[in-house]
Amino acid sequence: MTTLILNEKLLTVLTAIKSRQELAIIETSIDGFSGDWLKVVREYFYALPKPLMHELGLKRNERCIRAIERFDIPAEWLNTDFEELEQFVFSY
Repeated sequence: MTTLILNEKLLTVLTAIKSRQELAIIETSIDGFSGDWLKVVREYFYALPKPLMHELGLKRNERCIRAIERFDIPAEWLNTDFEELEQFVFSY
């Protein structure tokens, strides 16, 4: 298991992935969009820049993407000052 100490950039990327997931799920109910929201989220995840992923400690593998897909970002994280985010961790 990999455990990452939370920081502003990691929280921003996790939030972006989760937002894309929410949008993809909504789009599945609209004609003309892909019915496979998992595929859309994975394409977004794998399109993130490799240097950014490396810097954050995120891996381009099933364990990491599945952990993000199942993860709900706690409201506490979103309501914490960026300087204090290091008290939280994200594991996959």
